[in-house]
Amino acid sequence: MHIYRWWPPVPVHLKLSLSALVILVVVGTIGYTILEGWPMSTSLFMTIITLTTIGYGIPHELSVYGEWFTISFIFFSFVTYAAVASSLGSFVLSSEFQQAFRQHRFLRRIRNMKNHVIICGYGRIGLLIQQELETTIKNYVIIEKNIDVVEKLRAKDVPVIHGDATIEEVLLQAGVERARALVAVTARDADNAFITLTARSLNPSLFIISRVTEPEIEPQMIRAGADRAICPYRIGAMRIAQILTRPSVHEFIEIVSGKRHLELVLEEIHVLKNSPAIGKTIAELDIRRQFGILIIGVVYREGEQILFNPPSDRPLEKGSILLALGKSEQIDAFRTFIQP
Repeated sequence: MHIYRWWPPVPVHLKLSLSALVILVVVGTIGYTILEGWPMSTSLFMTIITLTTIGYGIPHELSVYGEWFTISFIFFSFVTYAAVASSLGSFVLSSEFQQAFRQHRFLRRIRNMKNHVIICGYGRIGLLIQQELETTIKNYVIIEKNIDVVEKLRAKDVPVIHGDATIEEVLLQAGVERARALVAVTARDADNAFITLTARSLNPSLFIISRVTEPEIEPQMIRAGADRAICPYRIGAMRIAQILTRPSVHEFIEIVSGKRHLELVLEEIHVLKNSPAIGKTIAELDIRRQFGILIIGVVYREGEQILFNPPSDRPLEKGSILLALGKSEQIDAFRTFIQP
């Protein structure tokens, strides 16, 4: 079990004022015991009711020395109260406490998350990933070291943790043990590799995508534990070359990826247990006529590669994944049929 400290360090002036309050209780208890000869329990009772100004009643008659001691004790108690109130108010209203309190509120929200995605690093790539996830699964949490960026995200009610994703405790705060995927997109390959190694040790079944700055590093990142190693620069170069050499292919990719003509999308449809599609072929389901969509690929069982232009006579199984191309409303209707 991991216990996370969410409050900031207590300032020295608050520690001193609280210590003065404790010392006042000790001095009052000892003073009444010496001056009045009362038992320690009675002296402590008198100290507390005097300190709290309850006025419950004096246990025994006071001597002249006891009366003067009580007057002095009341005066010092008011001074101590003022010091404690001032220090406590300054502490609660401090920016450090407010940031820590917001962090605690988001941590409570994150602790209830399951099967979510963790985004480590909120640079330009992390921003684009978050924007894409915001329109789809919406179940994600961001880890970022820059406090200014963190505060801006919190102001937008985005689930974010202020911390270093290379630290195991920070990943645990993000719920890495309950997450389904992690994306390591910090600016440094070494940090991404360390995040990958740590996350893999904490959750062996986690799906990990890691950014690399050079294509040559991809095999090393895979050996570190990443399921996919992505070089954004190479992908960008490939797309530019594709525009130059195969513009029609690029146009099609733009359409199905949702960058243009939003009426046409390419989606994954998972065949879950109790689905009416289990044991039936694509021909028997008559998907194109009933729903107006096109099945361009199928993964029939876990671990298999995508089979493009799939055969119409092979039965689907539980866990099969259909790559469906069509309009958004058609895809939604088909998903409702496949996943009742």
